[in-house]
Amino acid sequence: MKYSFYESSSAYKRVFVFFRCLLPFVGIVLAAGCSGDVASEIIPVTLQPPEVFEFNRVKWRREDSLGQSDTRLLSRFFKMNPSMIDSPVLEGTPTVYHGTRNRRRFYWVSGTATQPLWLCVQYKKGAFQLLEGHGSPYGNRSD
Repeated sequence: MKYSFYESSSAYKRVFVFFRCLLPFVGIVLAAGCSGDVASEIIPVTLQPPEVFEFNRVKWRREDSLGQSDTRLLSRFFKMNPSMIDSPVLEGTPTVYHGTRNRRRFYWVSGTATQPLWLCVQYKKGAFQLLEGHGSPYGNRSD
C-alpha cells in the first residue's frame, strides 16, 4: 500500500482542500486589484501657465509661441550647453515669457502625483541662467 502524506491525517486533508479552494478566489481578488481601475490611477498635477505674472518688480507676459528671437536664444543656449540637448526634462516646446528690458524665460513644466516640477532657462543681461524647482514656477525664484 502506498503511503501519502495527505492520506495520513484527515486534518491535513481539510487544510489542503481549504487552500485549494481558496487559491482561485485569491487569484480573482488579485486580478481585480490590478485591473487598472480608473479611480485608483494616479493623475499628475498639472499647472496652467498664467498670461501675466510679476516677480521682483519684473512683469512677465506669456507668448503664444516661440518667435524667431526666442529660437535664436535657445539655439545659443544649447550650443553653449550641448549636454542638455538630449535631456528628458527639456522635451517639447517650452512656455515662453517675455519680460522687461529684453528678458526671456523658457519654462518646461512636468507633473508628478503631488506637484509640478519645472525647469527654466532665463536670459537676462546677455547671460543665461538655469532655474529649477517644484510647485508653481511663476514667481517662486528671484531674478
